Amino acid sequence: MAKMFGLPPAAAAAAPRDVYRNAIHPDDRERLIAVVERSLTTGENYETKYRITRPEGAVRWVIARGRIEHDKAGQAVRLLGAVVDITAQREAEDQLRESEARFRRLADVMPQIVWVTGPDGLNEYYNRRWYEYTGCTSEEGMGEQWSIFIHPEDQQRAIDRWNDCVRTGNPYEIEYRCRSKTEEYRWFLVRALPMRNEAGRIVQWFGTSTDIEDFKRAEEDRQNFVRLADNSTEFIAMCDLSGVPFYINPAGLEKLGIGSMAAARQINLGEDLFFPEDRDRIANEFLPAVLENGTGTTDLRFCHFETGETLWMVSNVTVLVDDKDRPIGFAMISQDITERRHLEENLRHLAADLSDAGRRKDEFLATLAHELRNPLAPMRNGLQIMRLAGNDTEAAERVRTMMERQLNQMVRLVDDLLDVSRISHGKVALRRERIELAPIIEQAVETSRPGIELARHQLTVGIPPQPVYLHADPVRLVQIFSNLLNNASKYSEPAGQIVVSAEQQQQQVAISVKDTGIGISAEMLPQVFGLFTQVHGALERASGGEAASETGGLGIGLTLVKQLVEMHGGTVSAFSEGLGQGSEFVIRLPVAAAPAGQLESTASKPTKTSARRILIVDDNEDSALSLAMLFEITGDETQTAHDGLAAIEAAADSRPDVVLLDIGLPGLNGYEAARAIREQPWGQNMILIALTGWGQPEDRRKSTEAGFDAHMVKPIDHDDLLQLLDELIE
Repeated sequence: MAKMFGLPPAAAAAAPRDVYRNAIHPDDRERLIAVVERSLTTGENYETKYRITRPEGAVRWVIARGRIEHDKAGQAVRLLGAVVDITAQREAEDQLRESEARFRRLADVMPQIVWVTGPDGLNEYYNRRWYEYTGCTSEEGMGEQWSIFIHPEDQQRAIDRWNDCVRTGNPYEIEYRCRSKTEEYRWFLVRALPMRNEAGRIVQWFGTSTDIEDFKRAEEDRQNFVRLADNSTEFIAMCDLSGVPFYINPAGLEKLGIGSMAAARQINLGEDLFFPEDRDRIANEFLPAVLENGTGTTDLRFCHFETGETLWMVSNVTVLVDDKDRPIGFAMISQDITERRHLEENLRHLAADLSDAGRRKDEFLATLAHELRNPLAPMRNGLQIMRLAGNDTEAAERVRTMMERQLNQMVRLVDDLLDVSRISHGKVALRRERIELAPIIEQAVETSRPGIELARHQLTVGIPPQPVYLHADPVRLVQIFSNLLNNASKYSEPAGQIVVSAEQQQQQVAISVKDTGIGISAEMLPQVFGLFTQVHGALERASGGEAASETGGLGIGLTLVKQLVEMHGGTVSAFSEGLGQGSEFVIRLPVAAAPAGQLESTASKPTKTSARRILIVDDNEDSALSLAMLFEITGDETQTAHDGLAAIEAAADSRPDVVLLDIGLPGLNGYEAARAIREQPWGQNMILIALTGWGQPEDRRKSTEAGFDAHMVKPIDHDDLLQLLDELIE
């Protein structure tokens, strides 16, 4: 006792009680006193752990056990106890707890699932990754419950293997699929090692589960690639960055005249395979570009190693990378185009002629669009007058709605004709909204009805009685269905039958347009959706075949239908039993959830603005007059002119706030008139807006250079023009 408290042995018995009391660590003193006092009160033995501070300052952990002796009267007369130094034991326990805490912290940041079981194989611990992956609670998965997360097909195999390892003490390793909290199964590599004590007995099992799903898929992809490549008739090869091949498929070895892969490894693709005339371009231009972009395509000449024959190939080259995304080689797929190259010389002159024809086609389409836009402008303005003037009787409103809808159809179609490249690349923008299918089909039928009635066709329309809702562009859907109806009408004998039907199939709706017309041959059926495709034999019936469109047989209609349907997330299929057997086109579109309630009409209303002085210049007097009437209805002051010189004079006299200026004017054109106005001091701050039928990028560039503030293509929407004016004035 004296030694434990740092007292001389002779003084230990005579030392005051406070010497022992004060040696107790301050943080433990009150607790120890309370324990002793409770023992005095209850008569029960006590046991507690506390710290003592020795005279030299060292802190020691002790365990004290004692009992209180009482006399016959029940009074406490003596405290008998023992104090044992447990500092070493306590430090070992602290180290163990700290080690366990460090283990848990380390395990929680590991990407693998980490787990620990007892010697009997029952789970005792999982790291955070397990709970994140499975979504289970800390109680779930413990004990024997781990197997419920294993794929049913792998479950018994994993359990049997684990039980065998627990019995034998052998390390555990297995691959199986494990279920995540999203009910997805992923492949894991599971390993476990037995942890033994000094006597060699297993005290715990330490295990990890590593996600190998990506590896599994990559291995499957590799096997699929090798299987496909070995059976392909194309030249397929892979090489390192220096050009030494490590794989060439059998067809490639045959094309090159190489007997085996062992012989192929003795060559260098860059030095031995390509012709000398191509090596510099390949090494210094093409391959650096492939390394930068990840892929590339070029034409190459290969040399047959036995005959020396020249083989022209079109090669698609892709960079191969390692697991750290560093390039390690190239993969090449090449198609033999030797015959094509032999024909190219004869095709060059034809290509030049086609290029010239394409240029003339573009000029024709641009001119056609311009000539169509100008007469559409007064029609649009007349519709706006009907709406804003308040003359909205029920009959007039129906006419106005129908005319405005058809006008939008024409404008959208003209825009498509202006840029066939945009159509073929699917760059048409959709304006989606929640719509009902039935009105869309009704509008399409309305659009196509004149041709159908003229040919005396019998049209039958059958749609589901319950509403079918779509998240789609209504104008584009009308265009799709009216296109199909027009084709059915054009290529059916008079008094033929056309059937439109729709059926909801779970999350899709299938719309069919079926006719009794001329049909499509088996060889043409796969091609009907190709750009500029026309079915042979239909020219005597119309300006294009079933693959032609409603716009004069240009052969873009069904291509546009296919692209628009696919942009809506749907599919379109063509069916025909052959020539003379009719045709059927089936469109499948995803349906949308029914709306919670009827959407209120959001028809735009004229924006009331302060009076502005507006000069309107257009050689089409009807267009200028109708636009002036619109602005007068919205409270603006207007003046009109009909040529460039008159526009300059009117601007000089009245000094308007805004000049709406056509481009194609007699005398001075719109560009020249704009420049003349901008040259005057009074014309510096005027707002100049080009209102024109010319809408090509070159036209917009010229208007900007001439001093216009904005460029709008006819026919314009009056609300859009008012909004533009507000923005420019602000």
